[in-house]
Amino acid sequence: MEKIKYKNISDKQKIKSIDSDELTITHYISTSTPDRYGEVMNPDGCDFSEYRKNPVVFFGHRSRELPVAKNISITSD
Repeated sequence: MEKIKYKNISDKQKIKSIDSDELTITHYISTSTPDRYGEVMNPDGCDFSEYRKNPVVFFGHRSRELPVAKNISITSD
């Protein structure tokens, strides 16, 4: 069995741009890097229709707490 490899992604690798005037951040929510279980989430296969009905962003996936942001756009590149 192959040993699990862990990789930390710094904020510099996730953030693509910051617009202080518009108060927006463009960043990656997922990459092609395998997660701790060796799985990769392919965004091209995601159905965002339900998420777009209430596109809130939680800190650390803590959905029982107040959202920290609102998603205004999802694109795949």
